[in-house]
Amino acid sequence: MFLPLLFTCKVAYANVPIGAAFVMSFPVLSMFVTWGLALLAVILIEGFILKKKLDLNYVEAFNASFQANVFSTLIGIGIAVAYTSSVAFLVCWIPGAIVLQRYFKMLAEKTGCCVNFEKRKVVSFMASLGIGLMGLFLGSLLSPWSHFGSALYKGKAIPPNYFLIIPVSLALLILGFMITLIVEGAIVARLFPQKQKKVVPVVVVMNLFSYIFLLLVTGLKVLRILFRG
Repeated sequence: MFLPLLFTCKVAYANVPIGAAFVMSFPVLSMFVTWGLALLAVILIEGFILKKKLDLNYVEAFNASFQANVFSTLIGIGIAVAYTSSVAFLVCWIPGAIVLQRYFKMLAEKTGCCVNFEKRKVVSFMASLGIGLMGLFLGSLLSPWSHFGSALYKGKAIPPNYFLIIPVSLALLILGFMITLIVEGAIVARLFPQKQKKVVPVVVVMNLFSYIFLLLVTGLKVLRILFRG
């Protein structure tokens, strides 16, 4: 049962994964420290990429990386908390969609990315709501013991379907990647208005590297679990 939980909580929400992992790991101190170190590593990785690609000094680069990752990690924490109960989801769902839409608006205004889509307020808001529902459904497929998973499987003690792990985890990964790009892209664009046109491709590259790192970390944990089993 722990294997799909790793994929669902620690890969899917990237850096958003780390925020979700903090919630799922609490109060296990060793896991909390592990994902705290992972967050530090991601800040360093993305900071070096920002320095090189945007021609920044070290202070500017690591400050931007720190701010971007702290905000995306907080969103990951919010996602994990929202999925713990029906009440928490209802409380967080619409405000979360509003926050995501505002980050998307900031990104579009400052970089010119997806401006036409952003102007369609109702459509972009519905898309933000849909992201929340899609994440909830996909996560529940992988965790029948969770609050929403139990409802989906009608309380039956169904063992996790390992054939679902890869495709569903990839779908969650893409979803988390989109959220991370929107949030971190908006923050970096706000910090460096003179370099806004370069922000989107740079944020894509830096998150590809950090996602690969997090996948490797998670993959090692999965291998240990498989070999122990």
